[in-house]
Amino acid sequence: MQTRRCSCLTRRSALRGRISRTDCAWISFPARCWNSKWASARASTTVFTVCGPRRSQTWRGPPARRSHRAIWSRPRRRRSSSICSTTRCTSSCCARDCFLILLLLLLYVQSVKSRNRQQKIADELAAALEKAEEATEAKQNFFSKMSLDIRTPLNVVLGMTQIARKYKNDDDKLKNALGNITTEGNYLLVLINSILDVNQLEHGAIELLNEPFSPPNCLYKSVDILRPLAGKKEQELTVHCDRTDRVVLGDGGRLKQIIFNIISNAIKYTGEGGHIDVQLECLPGHRYRFSCRDNGIGMSEEFVQHICEDYARAENSRVSKVQGTGLGMSVVKGFTDRMGGTLHIESELGKGSVFSVEFPFPDASDEQREAVLHPPVEDALEESRYSGKKVLLVEDNAFNAEIAMELLQSIGLSVDWAENGQSGVARYESSALHEYFAIFMDMQMPVMDGVTATKHIRASARADNDIPVFAMTANTFATDRRSCREAGMNGYISKPVSIRDIVEELTEIG
Repeated sequence: MQTRRCSCLTRRSALRGRISRTDCAWISFPARCWNSKWASARASTTVFTVCGPRRSQTWRGPPARRSHRAIWSRPRRRRSSSICSTTRCTSSCCARDCFLILLLLLLYVQSVKSRNRQQKIADELAAALEKAEEATEAKQNFFSKMSLDIRTPLNVVLGMTQIARKYKNDDDKLKNALGNITTEGNYLLVLINSILDVNQLEHGAIELLNEPFSPPNCLYKSVDILRPLAGKKEQELTVHCDRTDRVVLGDGGRLKQIIFNIISNAIKYTGEGGHIDVQLECLPGHRYRFSCRDNGIGMSEEFVQHICEDYARAENSRVSKVQGTGLGMSVVKGFTDRMGGTLHIESELGKGSVFSVEFPFPDASDEQREAVLHPPVEDALEESRYSGKKVLLVEDNAFNAEIAMELLQSIGLSVDWAENGQSGVARYESSALHEYFAIFMDMQMPVMDGVTATKHIRASARADNDIPVFAMTANTFATDRRSCREAGMNGYISKPVSIRDIVEELTEIG
């Protein structure tokens, strides 16, 4: 509190003349209120205590406003007689004003933060909407292109089938027609696998195998499939490999798919008479690098940044003439990341591109190495190996059953056919003990599916309930393979079926 001499109280405008100058000696104000010209103007209620020889009274009320009525009351007399006049001024308005200011400031800050959050959310939603629209447009373009890419090889397959039927006595034309059917059929298979792989990668459903395989074999098998395509464009496809006797642990099927997609892209985007160089290097630290160099049309720096996105294709007149869906490099990138590898791309528009992938693969054991490098496949292809042995084929589709029976019989096996899982179980239950050498089971069938039928066979009280059962199905997802293993199946053959696939599975059981 500060005590100062006050002469303003003698003004009639302030106190209506009720207090004379001789009655007012000192006024005590709070220090924070003294800055105002009229202390009473800053307070809602101001108390003046006037003590003097003639009267001692208390006045309450705002002295600066005439509209308020003054309230007078007798003060409590002090014990010690005092001749001086003391006026005390107390105010709660300052604290209240500060509280209101702080409250308003806090509300303002909160409103600003709220607006910022709302703006950020709106920006994120707008960006997500724009990205979704771009993805939708890309998928629409993909489906329109995929329609062309599917119908084109289908036209070749169906057309060459008619040509083969017409010229069945002309060996050259028949051989050419069958070769074209095989080539376009393999392209369709790769296309369908790419679509399924992209779907699995998006949902994280890819499961990698950890089996012994030979990286050079993966390279040579991919090149053997693609060499006819390069031959049609009179391209020179060269292969260099450091060592052909290396056997490692990993997913050889995925590596082969990566190599296939990269070389396939190089063939597509390299012109007539171009050159494609493929190389596999063994690096220190159990690492392997596959690279593919071409002198094709190349890519711009901007498109290189987006080439691994789903359905991505460069938009120009030269690319639009090339058959493709834009999924190949997306699959390559997805598998490479899942396998712990790295992908590197160098390209210059009009001069060509270089794709290289590098993977860590641990070495396999000596026994695994020997089994991979020297498989007994050639002996297994002889009919005498399986001559006189009978197998049970459970397949609901008559055409697929006809193909499977022909392939099985081509290696010396005799085949009984059941059209669904329930019939297959009944055939097995009614057969003699150890009559069947193995069972080939489709997964999706009416009445009873293959997984349920296999469980019934494994739960049978027969002594041969451990008979080898192989899945022969078009279901290729990791969850399907897991279901087959959990049901007790011994192997898995994916459609379309080949003789080599059948022999490799039969070799596993001896």
